[in-house]
Amino acid sequence: MAFGTSSPLRAQAPHAETKPSPTNEFAAAGILDSPVVFEWKSGYLTSFVDHIKEIFGVDLNQRADIPGEMRYRRVPSMKIETANVWDVLDLYNSISDDHPESGKWAVKRVRPTLDVQKGFVSEPNAIFLVPSTKTDKEDSRSVRAFTLRDIPGEEQKQLFELIKVEGDRLKDSLLGGDIHFHKETEICVATGGKTYVEMVGSLIDAFREGRQKLPSVAKPYSPKSRKQDEK
Repeated sequence: MAFGTSSPLRAQAPHAETKPSPTNEFAAAGILDSPVVFEWKSGYLTSFVDHIKEIFGVDLNQRADIPGEMRYRRVPSMKIETANVWDVLDLYNSISDDHPESGKWAVKRVRPTLDVQKGFVSEPNAIFLVPSTKTDKEDSRSVRAFTLRDIPGEEQKQLFELIKVEGDRLKDSLLGGDIHFHKETEICVATGGKTYVEMVGSLIDAFREGRQKLPSVAKPYSPKSRKQDEK
């Protein structure tokens, strides 16, 4: 896990996760009124971007240009105490030196407004995630097997439809791939670029987590079931 901070972390209770006000000029630029502890456990970029929005109110899905093939790249763990979302992206960039597959964030301002205490407060004119300089051919092809025994047949079909929709977005790239389902063993094998295989794993995990949160459905009452209970 990587740690960073704009000021030394002190042995004290974490700051409350301050929610930015829509009318606050600093918040509009991704800077809160007071520092918060931003902590991220290793996971996919899509979830990392959602966590940024939750803590700082900055929706990088809307504000930034993120290449489709980057959305399911893994983001290493990090922790930082700051009021500035751009400090988080700076930490991200420093970590990506050791994890080039994560890419780097570029934040551009035409005429930045400088605040002595809070740093740059003007909104960026452009934000984009730059992929690694490695070529697609250097991104080795991967193979991974997933068991789907705990997912009923009809729901497996829904899962495969989700994978197809996301996979179509990578179809024109060497990062794409394909899945093969073995009915006898109920094992799904994903083959292709690393990004595609990680995307399949992410969707299966999310689908399984969603199923676990669904309330159990009670069996309909019938006289036959009552007789069985009485026995």
